[in-house]
Amino acid sequence: MKRYLLGLLLMVLIVSGCGRFDLFTTPRINITARVSRLTQEEFESVGTAGIDNPSINDFRKLEFQVKISNSSHVTDKELEVPTVQDFQAALDKDTHRAWSGGSSYRNADGEKVSLAEYHAFIYARGLSEEELRVMLIPLQISIGWRNKDGSRFSQDYYLGQVLEFKE
Repeated sequence: MKRYLLGLLLMVLIVSGCGRFDLFTTPRINITARVSRLTQEEFESVGTAGIDNPSINDFRKLEFQVKISNSSHVTDKELEVPTVQDFQAALDKDTHRAWSGGSSYRNADGEKVSLAEYHAFIYARGLSEEELRVMLIPLQISIGWRNKDGSRFSQDYYLGQVLEFKE
């Protein structure tokens, strides 16, 4: 009889605990910001009018992605990322550096995944990795949500701090 009651109690605890599991599940945040060299095909598509003696080494590709997954159980999701205009303003302070690019954005309550992406070709002649990082530091990523228990989470990231350089 004791075994039966112990087994029943254990099953009740497991079943009731599973119903509240999503209260403690945290969405996964993945931020990727990478600068890499162009392929020959990418360089040929850039368009180099107005540059004296352009070279493939004068350009870099900037790829930026924020992905929030496992988030269908939270509400009031916030995903604020720099706009194309923000990138252009940060990069084009002294020289026209943001040559071409694009972005996409998806963030809705109830969806499992929120996603923001940006990519651009950057004219980088005379620009060191550290100088590029400093130019992008002011660009901020803000992420937030409310858990089912009502608690609020928010975090800010700065693009220049998460930026990686790939050769």
